[in-house]
Amino acid sequence: MSATRDAIDQASATARVKMARVEREAIASLERLYRDAADQLIQDIARLSAADGTLQLTVLQSYLEQVRTVLQVIKTERGDLLLASLQRAAELGAAVWATGPAIDVLAVAAVQFVDAFTGADGLKLSDRLWRLDQGAQQSIAETLRRNILLGRDASKAAAEWVARDEAVPLAIRQQAQMGTTERLGTVVAERLHRAPGSAYADALRVFRTEMNRAHGQAYQAGAAGHPDVIGMKFNLSPSHPKPDQCDLHAHANLHGLGDGVYPVGQAPWPAHPNTMSYLTAVFRDEVSTADRAGKADRLNWLRNQPEIKQDQLLGKAKAAALRAGMLNEADIYTPWRDLKRRYERRGYQFD
Repeated sequence: MSATRDAIDQASATARVKMARVEREAIASLERLYRDAADQLIQDIARLSAADGTLQLTVLQSYLEQVRTVLQVIKTERGDLLLASLQRAAELGAAVWATGPAIDVLAVAAVQFVDAFTGADGLKLSDRLWRLDQGAQQSIAETLRRNILLGRDASKAAAEWVARDEAVPLAIRQQAQMGTTERLGTVVAERLHRAPGSAYADALRVFRTEMNRAHGQAYQAGAAGHPDVIGMKFNLSPSHPKPDQCDLHAHANLHGLGDGVYPVGQAPWPAHPNTMSYLTAVFRDEVSTADRAGKADRLNWLRNQPEIKQDQLLGKAKAAALRAGMLNEADIYTPWRDLKRRYERRGYQFD
């Protein structure tokens, strides 16, 4: 058994290394796709600009049509890239447990699972991508209209100051620049690719989350077919930044299988988008008598943690409710704003 377990552990570690490489390659291709699209749209703004270096409202609709065309190209190429990346990620997870055609069977099933999976927000993968694209199109259109109008009005105001032979205020000079093609090009690049909340940043989060989901799903499906596997251990990444809900998932012994170990298919993973946590198989002979005796629900596990850790895992307000005996297990993942209203109706007073 120990030889089998060691072989699986080694194969799992190797798969994670390969998975990291596949993810880097996918991200590089995705980043290049959005960067090239942003560069194209910047060139299109310059092509449509007026003699004074501004984009006029009269040609804005033509430009927005080009934006829609570019976003459609992104959608098509991104879809092909995502499907190929999901397939490769799933194959790596499946290959830990299977060989030959069985890898393909597990991988295809995992990709289908990802495609059909509905999150807690009620959205499927296709819904998220549709919202991403609609948001990018709407954000670019609204920002361009606003900047063009602000720039035009500021330019008129600046002309009036000049006509009076007075210095144009800095704020008006800055607003006048908002309608220039140079500034508009920067805005488009930010909305599409450069800024933290850009369409690319949203797509990157989807890619990372769903590739991990495909990999983990195939890995779990393969493990489920092994007679000696009893569960999946929720592991924190070595670069786990700070305590959060993942710490509870990784350390609570909820099933009497050991800290952070869940029956196959029941691990709360991925716990959130962009997760860096991962699953590994646990064999029957790894579960000790102490593990079985140490079973505890989430609430009791939290109560046994130091106050500082309770604050880190739950937030100070929710941790205070835990220590006051108000928090139920079902409340652990409920947003505090909802709990606060509920508790206030029950007469709980907050400092």
